[in-house]
Amino acid sequence: MPFLFGLILAGAGAVIALRLLSREWDRVNADLDEVRREPPKTGRTVRAELDLERDPNTGVYRSRD
Repeated sequence: MPFLFGLILAGAGAVIALRLLSREWDRVNADLDEVRREPPKTGRTVRAELDLERDPNTGVYRSRD
């Protein structure tokens, strides 16, 4: 009989732990989704074209200035 009570308590503890983990998982995912929707805050822009020229002697690309 005590074995049965132990199994019931262990099962109830597992259910409670799974619910807590599920809630935390959902909270973290909601935070990550919110961050992913925001534009990056770096202020850096990406240039569509780069002014690079290949050095025929070395094969290294360098800026044209």
